[in-house]
Amino acid sequence: MPADHSVSTSVPKSEIRSLYNFLRECTRTGLHLKMAKAIQENTEPLAEMLSVSFGQCRSFNNREQGFHNGRGNGETKFTTDLLNSETLANRVLVQLPHCGIDQGFPFTFVDYELSPFRVAKRRTGQTHISKKQKNVPKKGRIDVLMHDEEGTPIIGEIKAEDDTNLLVALIQSLAAAVEFATPNQLARLEQVYKNNDGKSVFSEVSRVGVCLLQALPPQDECSHAIFMAVNGICKKLMESQETLKIINRITCLKTVAKEGECLKWDTVFEYPSQAGLA
Repeated sequence: MPADHSVSTSVPKSEIRSLYNFLRECTRTGLHLKMAKAIQENTEPLAEMLSVSFGQCRSFNNREQGFHNGRGNGETKFTTDLLNSETLANRVLVQLPHCGIDQGFPFTFVDYELSPFRVAKRRTGQTHISKKQKNVPKKGRIDVLMHDEEGTPIIGEIKAEDDTNLLVALIQSLAAAVEFATPNQLARLEQVYKNNDGKSVFSEVSRVGVCLLQALPPQDECSHAIFMAVNGICKKLMESQETLKIINRITCLKTVAKEGECLKWDTVFEYPSQAGLA
């Protein structure tokens, strides 16, 4: 996809990102459940929000910048802190490069912990974020970047144990998907991540996908009810032609691997439905 050369280095404020910020700050799970059921009942406003948010993010242009300071772009070398971490989410993250079809994992790992909002000073090459925006790259950061069998970028969000419920994870992932799906960001991904032949690992860069990665998800009644609502939201959302212009699929994978075990993944749902998955 050709890059959008309209230039703006002001970090965009999108409606879908504002919704995520509200959900993150509000820890009332009961309210999350009510919202999930309401969105499932009528998904059209969420689809419209995604379309509007895409327009709000479209002009942001840092396409000449890389994604990292501390490591080269495209390198998958994990920090010592990550490798030694006892946090379940981090333990899952460092195993993802070794996951494939044999483990029930349908995507290929590319990178981790990156944000679309990194802007560097032209003179020094140092990362520059204004005082008002200094926390945005961390907040806009995604857990995992992958690609599917067609070479489409996949935005991955890892949620381990009772980290947060699936509604919050979905809205967070949708916000990131909108931010990465603009022509400028797709061009940036294409130019940064290349294989050994110098070609982009992303061969289909007109849309992005979303993947919710659940590790030992909670089994309480409220969490299950939110999961069921989110399942319905994703199904309806991917029936929207406006959403399909931005996102090609929403997948939810689950692993129940415990300490010392190799990860095995089950596809919980995927929309639009692939290979007969419900």
